[in-house]
Amino acid sequence: MLVPQLTHVPVAVRNAMRDGPRDSATHLRHAAAVPALGEIEIGGKASRESAGESLTVMAWNVERLRHVDAIAETIAGQAPHVVLLSEVDKGMARSGNGHLLSRLADRLGHSYAYGVEFLELGTGNEVEQAANGGAENAEGFHGNAITSAVPLLRPFLVRFDAAGAWFLPEHGQPRIGGRMALGGQVMVGDRRVTVVSVHLENRTTPGGRADQTRHLLDAVDRYDAEAPVLIGGDFNTERRPRGAGGHGAGEVTAFRINQFPLARPTDSRHGLPDRYNLGRTHWLRAA
Repeated sequence: MLVPQLTHVPVAVRNAMRDGPRDSATHLRHAAAVPALGEIEIGGKASRESAGESLTVMAWNVERLRHVDAIAETIAGQAPHVVLLSEVDKGMARSGNGHLLSRLADRLGHSYAYGVEFLELGTGNEVEQAANGGAENAEGFHGNAITSAVPLLRPFLVRFDAAGAWFLPEHGQPRIGGRMALGGQVMVGDRRVTVVSVHLENRTTPGGRADQTRHLLDAVDRYDAEAPVLIGGDFNTERRPRGAGGHGAGEVTAFRINQFPLARPTDSRHGLPDRYNLGRTHWLRAA
């Protein structure tokens, strides 16, 4: 469902979820009661009528979007038509409790679509909790986004299997929801192109991520089986210490589409299926 603003979950309800039973069955019940998990927030305004005959796309895990002004400056320097974003906060204490995506879209002259990966019942990881000074989340939303300088058509959301592992007490970051993908289409010349922002699960095996990817590809086929596809985001296929190239301003990828059909091989070494290795789908790794 497309909405101008995600449905708010009151603090008292979030706290009751956090302080009550923390098992998979309870998680499924809570998830079914959160409308925002099935909504796509639409806002901003596209500043260009069309992309012409080529399309420049960026993918970036912006890690909460805390440094929105620096991120906006970096993106603007590349002048992309479309930006695929992972780990975007809305109303989270750890990132100032603001609507940072709306601010970013305004700075860029983009429209945006935003989908919720998790309703966060806490204020973040241990470092973030220590820095919050006891502040509560205004909204508690965390997810994926697409911003676009050209009209973004037919936005869609794909949820992956959410067994609720992040909700269990032993994981320390109580969350409702699960990994997901957000997509839509833009026109390049007279051709429609499907663009998707995705965040695969890190707390699983390569086989688990491959299952999520197959689910996504099936959903994209049902959405539009003919259009070229560009999927970008955080595939969680690499393991490295945060201090050795973790998320930061340098981890941004850009790609330009100017020829159809797309025929560049994908990388299936890390559990991504090779179903579209030489076809209409291109993978753009953000982190």
